[in-house]
Amino acid sequence: MNKWDRTAQQQANAKKASQLGMPLGTAAARLRKSILFDFVKRLGLDSCFRCGKTILSSDDMSIDHKIPWLDGHIDLFWSLENIAFSHRSCNTSDGRRGLNKKLGPIGTAWCAKHKQFLPISNFDTNRNKILGVARYCKDCRREYRRLWSARKRGAGGADRTLLT
Repeated sequence: MNKWDRTAQQQANAKKASQLGMPLGTAAARLRKSILFDFVKRLGLDSCFRCGKTILSSDDMSIDHKIPWLDGHIDLFWSLENIAFSHRSCNTSDGRRGLNKKLGPIGTAWCAKHKQFLPISNFDTNRNKILGVARYCKDCRREYRRLWSARKRGAGGADRTLLT
């Protein structure tokens, strides 16, 4: 593109921005989001993934990853099965609470005691956690319960640092 073509393109973009009241790229992004929101409503996918309430406007809608992809598996970013829609406020508050944690290999979860990823089958379920599994593996929880009950019976000497 030569100097004259660039100048003509800049003038055309300036005219479009003037008529739209915003840069052309901003207007095009808003249009795409409005179209997407219309399709989301038509398909009945306008319930927030996080809170379950209806998303009422395209301005309040965000594309959400069900399982965080950052510092984890890049495939989760592109996976359409991992995509949901959320209110902007619901989606960003999860990030501020630190739910975007590192993920290990698929089919594993982090054991806070072992300090390593273990097969997900080694964990009890916990719906309150992002991956739906407990913080400690079954072996660590079993050992903790054994030591706790021995301490309650007065056996003493239980390792209080087991799960710290």
